[in-house]
Amino acid sequence: MRRIAAIFLLIVISGCASDNVNRHPPKPYDNPKEGYVVYTPKSGYQIGDGYFLKGFHASGLHYLDNCSGVGSLKPNKQLPANLSYSEIDEVIYLRYPGGPSMARCDINYEVIRSEAEKYIAASRSSAIAQSDADLEHRNKQVSRPQKKVEFGGYVATKENILGSVVLACYTGSLDSGGMLYVSKEEQSDRYKALLGLYEGEPANVKRISNAYNFARRNLSDRYPLDTMGQYRAGVCDQMVTKGKL
Repeated sequence: MRRIAAIFLLIVISGCASDNVNRHPPKPYDNPKEGYVVYTPKSGYQIGDGYFLKGFHASGLHYLDNCSGVGSLKPNKQLPANLSYSEIDEVIYLRYPGGPSMARCDINYEVIRSEAEKYIAASRSSAIAQSDADLEHRNKQVSRPQKKVEFGGYVATKENILGSVVLACYTGSLDSGGMLYVSKEEQSDRYKALLGLYEGEPANVKRISNAYNFARRNLSDRYPLDTMGQYRAGVCDQMVTKGKL
């Protein structure tokens, strides 16, 4: 009889001990607001995997396993979990419903590592492809001959609208005689060449036209002492600089 009582008491004690173990709270989140740290990207000299994890988010049932309740609620064996990369802490965090206060789970670190490294590889490949495309575009821009007109020792290029407007103004300021004389035909050809730089660009064509006509009305044949064109060139430059042309 005593032996049976001893066995019963041992079973009761074992059951209580087992119940206490099951109810022992799991490790709290590494970051109370973010969750457990489940992946830290490689970093070091010329290595910065964290850069390629920017924007990483994932969720699913395959990140946790063997979940058991901490309290009276009994969870599913697999609970949904969310992963997110923190640019501030440079780690991937994992969170799940209720957190460690509600359930204890095994974390599938290898699954998370595999997904993180695949994301890094894809992001790196995308960045390299974009860099190559940008370099190719720049090389094409450099090798492409610039559209330009040149006369009187001055050059106007399509890429420099301000310079083109100044030259249009100076072209319009030329006199019908004297030191700064050009024929009407030559003056007209220069003006048309400047307009041609911006064919299909109405706003820039209008600026060229306004500058040329302004100079024709206000500068041409009005300053006989300005034999080198310094004054009228200065007026044109100032008008463009101040945004009036």
